[in-house]
Amino acid sequence: MDRTERLVDLIAFLLDAREPVPFSSIQQAFPDDYDPDAHDASIRKFERDKADLVELGIPIRWAEGDDDRDAGYVVDKGRLYLPAIDLTPEETAVLFLAGSAALSQDEFPYRHDLNLAIQKTALRAGAKGDQPTPRVVLHHPAIDGGPELRDCLAALQRALAACKEVRFTYHGRVSGETARRRVDPYGLFFRHGRWSLVGHSHERAALRVFSVHRMQGLEVNEAKPRSPDFEVPASFDLRDHVGLPAWRFDSHDPVTVLIDVRLQFRWLAEQDLGVSAVPHDADFARLEVEAANTDAIVDWALAMGDKVRVVSPEDVRARVRASFEAILARHGGAA
Repeated sequence: MDRTERLVDLIAFLLDAREPVPFSSIQQAFPDDYDPDAHDASIRKFERDKADLVELGIPIRWAEGDDDRDAGYVVDKGRLYLPAIDLTPEETAVLFLAGSAALSQDEFPYRHDLNLAIQKTALRAGAKGDQPTPRVVLHHPAIDGGPELRDCLAALQRALAACKEVRFTYHGRVSGETARRRVDPYGLFFRHGRWSLVGHSHERAALRVFSVHRMQGLEVNEAKPRSPDFEVPASFDLRDHVGLPAWRFDSHDPVTVLIDVRLQFRWLAEQDLGVSAVPHDADFARLEVEAANTDAIVDWALAMGDKVRVVSPEDVRARVRASFEAILARHGGAA
């Protein structure tokens, strides 16, 4: 039996089973492929086959036994079969719009898969040709594009799919330090023109968010390429991190930032920062923000201009002032 036929038959065998299948039963079903007389070699061969199937999207897992059944391998049918999705014309239009925005990014690491998905959706919707006729053209380039970012994202996508550890040199904007990092990558997201990686930092022993454009020398662990280095916790949800405002990213220990905003723009600051402002004097209201990424606070303050002033801590206030001075100097002004 050739390898492709063996993998297809193995999937069918596991799907047909009503209970977890121990390896001994797999050997009995495939004696020519997993020789019972060469147990260790057969185990290694099966593990390679299983890793290939998992990489193809077949959710094979080990199920522990109990008083009623033996331990063994199962295909998680709840993850294998997706429910049918019937989209309204409006929902299909939104899907095409979002997909077009992603495909406009040359660095987008899932271009092939997304393009196939859009084509299938177009066919199901009755569109003619390989893709729907575009009614909207989007150009939304990443802030830092180019081959280096494309290669980095492709490597991260490969590591995510195989659950392999990555290592890279990372420059912390707040600390100014450059250090080597070991991370178990859990997910990637794109927001405000930037790609970010969420993963378990070995150095911090906690979840952290890393800006991909600050990574250098990215390496994916190539040892045992068909064996995962870690498991993503069942409790992890990438949406919990995508929805976080940037100043809550875990770049450093949280600090309290006091910000004064002009009264007429109080509503805008409250909306942006998600906290309430209280009147401070005749012209300003004051906000108190817990920030674990003061870079984002500095960027926000720069965008707000003279509508706000950072009161404390002093290092954040100084960085805002230094940035304003650099901008004014470039344009021939003075602080």
